[in-house]
Amino acid sequence: MQQTFEGKAFVPKPKVDVGVVHLIPLKVARISQPFKLVEKAVREVFHFRRKYCKKGIESLFPPERDDLVLKMIRNSRIDATARPFQLTMEDWSALCDVYAEICRHEPDLADYSYR
Repeated sequence: MQQTFEGKAFVPKPKVDVGVVHLIPLKVARISQPFKLVEKAVREVFHFRRKYCKKGIESLFPPERDDLVLKMIRNSRIDATARPFQLTMEDWSALCDVYAEICRHEPDLADYSYR
């Protein structure tokens, strides 16, 4: 159920009408990886939201590890020229699955931050 309130119901009056939406969490997550890993992958890729996904994926790994960037793109089967907001939930799930696999083989990468 959704309710809509006119802007004049608030002080100061916003320039738009306001709506209340009730969100119900999924019983089963759409991405089967730990939240910390998913949050890191999504945050890093969306950090470059107007760039191609490849740029954001590069930030998950040290600069000398281009092989892992290519592995993530190849194994997740995403379009490297897509922008983050164009990816589907299936794309994100595949990216996170591949990233988790890489981090299992090279645990130090899970803590890597390009910043």
